[in-house]
Amino acid sequence: MNRFMGKKTHHLFFTLAVGLLFFFGVGPYMALLASKITTPYITANIPFLALAVGVLLAQGIILREPLKDLFIEERPWNWKNACIIGLSYLGGIIILTLISFTLHPEGYHRFHAPIKERILFIILALIITPIQTTGEELLFRIVPLKI
Repeated sequence: MNRFMGKKTHHLFFTLAVGLLFFFGVGPYMALLASKITTPYITANIPFLALAVGVLLAQGIILREPLKDLFIEERPWNWKNACIIGLSYLGGIIILTLISFTLHPEGYHRFHAPIKERILFIILALIITPIQTTGEELLFRIVPLKI
């Protein structure tokens, strides 16, 4: 073990690596496989479900560390780092969205659907969105800040 990095930092890097592997590797592949049998909303969120599985696998099963360790801060909050990470993430999302819109403007449209479809969408959103947002927070904000 490097004398500058403790065991916790190594574990965070491992969890981050496995999370990224599941998010960018397993998730898109599973989304591609499921795209013919699921709604676009579910397909779009499959990488985040894969991310949740990856984090659970890395942190809970392989490292046998409590998941709460990812959420509990041991050091004082660093606003400068938080702002840099937040602005970097926001900038990346804006750039990628603009590129996507430029290349595929047909992929952006208003949501028009009958009431039954809207209710199903709301139910799915209430179930999937907490998984998606928690995974995103872990992968792009919490773990990088802790490292």
